[in-house]
Amino acid sequence: ILDAMRAYTAQPRLSYKPEVLRDVIQEAATVALESDSKRARAPAIDIEVPTTLVVSVARGRLVQALTNVLLNAIEAYGGVDTPKPIKVKVRLHQGIVGITVEDSGCGMSEEAQRDALTLFATNKPNGTGFGLPLAVKIVESEHGGRLTIESVKGRGTLVRITVPANPRMDAP
Repeated sequence: ILDAMRAYTAQPRLSYKPEVLRDVIQEAATVALESDSKRARAPAIDIEVPTTLVVSVARGRLVQALTNVLLNAIEAYGGVDTPKPIKVKVRLHQGIVGITVEDSGCGMSEEAQRDALTLFATNKPNGTGFGLPLAVKIVESEHGGRLTIESVKGRGTLVRITVPANPRMDAP
């Protein structure tokens, strides 16, 4: 819990550099799959992102945010014998990059959706309530974007992340 709190309250020195977005997402997917304790049943992660899309991001921090989102998606498949793949798609429109992460896991109730982005709120037995709030902080405060969740209990969850392709952010 202390490590999570440090990660949440940290004011890292950020360096925004052009990065191939597919590589950033692939790194996050690899970390998420390797971090999952039930790897044998983990769903595949299908990444539909052009290899030519370059965005200016603080790579390590965006990887952290995407890893947290993907870990939640993986965990949503608990108890599912043949999980459908998690789909990650990207769209660029007028200088804004839209990243969607869609799973077909257990989904969330309306109350769980409201709580999901609240610090310390968790329904997981071993959860800390830091993962998604940290992702929101990274996306919104550090990258000038937005993170939203849509979910239907029993059907799955869709996380939408939007960030400027070339933000004008000042490092702290």
